[in-house]
Amino acid sequence: LAKLRSHSMSDRTMVERHSFEIAKKLGSARLVDAVPFSSRYHLGDVIGTGVTGSVKVARDNRDPARTVAVKALPKANLSVHQAAELVNEVEIYLKLDHPNICRLFSVYAHPEDEHVFLVMEHCS
Repeated sequence: LAKLRSHSMSDRTMVERHSFEIAKKLGSARLVDAVPFSSRYHLGDVIGTGVTGSVKVARDNRDPARTVAVKALPKANLSVHQAAELVNEVEIYLKLDHPNICRLFSVYAHPEDEHVFLVMEHCS
């Protein structure tokens, strides 16, 4: 983290670097950076809030009966610390395997999107 602070990189470059770190941890099957988030999902109402942001329900454009939970983190205001926390959060989600914890399906980090989107199981 201290090494990242010493670099003078733009917000976009920093997020792209962290997206790369997330990609290495997720594997190519879960990182989606080829298409914008909105091409696959339509965001709905807020279903919860947390330290790192709000969580919204989203409908799958390919299967409207399927809903997911989505945490959207703005790229423009993402500090080095928050980007490191995002990588940490993804690492934690990937280690967890419990029926009472929502699974992380994918991370959308398309360059044209203004947010990084964590797409998770919608547990109701």
